[in-house]
Order: sequence, then structure tokens, then C-alpha cells
Amino acid sequence: MHMSRRTVKSKMTPAPFFLFLAAWLCVATALASTSWFAHGALTAGLFIPVWIALALVMVRWQPALRAAVEATPTWGLILPHVARLFGALFFLEAGRGLNASWAFWAGWGDIATAVSCLPIAAIAARSAGISRRGTRAIWAWNVFGLIDIVAAPLSAVAIIHLAPDSLVAIRTVPLVIVPLFFVPLMVFLHVLLTQRLLREKAQASSTKSVRTMNYAVE
Repeated sequence: MHMSRRTVKSKMTPAPFFLFLAAWLCVATALASTSWFAHGALTAGLFIPVWIALALVMVRWQPALRAAVEATPTWGLILPHVARLFGALFFLEAGRGLNASWAFWAGWGDIATAVSCLPIAAIAARSAGISRRGTRAIWAWNVFGLIDIVAAPLSAVAIIHLAPDSLVAIRTVPLVIVPLFFVPLMVFLHVLLTQRLLREKAQASSTKSVRTMNYAVE
């Protein structure tokens, strides 16, 4: 007896995806509690591309995790960005082991993305579907948030190269959790959202082409 595609899809649940994120947080927290980064033995920033690549590979090659991501609603990929309010901590550490100028723009970028994710998630959660204007708003927010979260660590590398002690606070608790968990997680979510938006655009184009062909045949 074969189950229909609709039945299989209805049985999909995002639970494994959120369990994966919880496990990721636990590992990152364990690493943050060590003294490796505080003494400069390891650079926390090196973990950013490693975590992102590992997460994407796991989603690609683990069927259960891939199905869980597909079962996660679009707003579920957007709403977690509210955690970027954590960027407000940059203001508290500015001038105390954290370059003040970097802390200012990096902090406000995170806060802007976090606050704006609420109405964007609401747009994505509309039961009537996402309008063309809503899709543009989601794209705009996604691009802004991705640029912000990528530019912050890249600029940090440049600052550290010029003044090694200017961002020492990012290697200690609590801010070390930012490069170990929050930055790679947010980039990961942005990538997943981009993939979904592109897939939905391709599906819409395909549907439109089929309708056009059917109309021409009639």
C-alpha cells in the first residue's frame, strides 16, 4: 500500500530541525565555556564557515533533517532572527575590550534585523498566502539581514588584523557565543530561506508556464 505525496507531507514535522538547532547550541555553549578562545589558542571566527558548511551538509544528506526543514513554515525560518537583539550586548561592551565603532554599527544592524523580522514573519504566516509585494518584502529583509550578518565578522577580521586587542571581548563569555553559534546559525537560516524563495519562484514560473500551455491548447 502506497501513501500519497500529500499524506507523506502531512506526516512531516519540523521537530528534528529544532532538535538539531538545540544540539548545535549545546555544543557551541560547551565550546564557549572553555578557555581556548580567551587565550587566543583558537579563533572563534574560524568556526563560522565550519558550522555553516556542516549544517548545510547535514540538511543535504540527512533525509529526516531535510524533511524537517521542508516542514518548517517560512515564518519559522524568519522568526528566530529575533534573537539578534542579543546584539545590544555590543553596546554594553563597547570600549571595554570591544571596538566602539564596530560595536555601534554591528549592534544596530542586528537590532534592525531582529525588530523587522516580526512583521516579515507575520507576512509569511498569512493563511491567504504571500502576495507578490509580500514576497518582495521578504526578499529585501533577507538580503539586508544576510549582508549585515556576513559583514560584521568580515570587518572584525580586518579590525583584529590592525589592532589585535580591539575585539578581545568577542573571545570571552558571553560574546564568544556570537561567532560560535549566533552568526553561523543566522547565516544558515538566511541560506535556507533563500533556497525556499528561489524554489517557490521556480514552482510559480513552472505553474504559470503550464497554465499558458493549457490555455493555448484550448
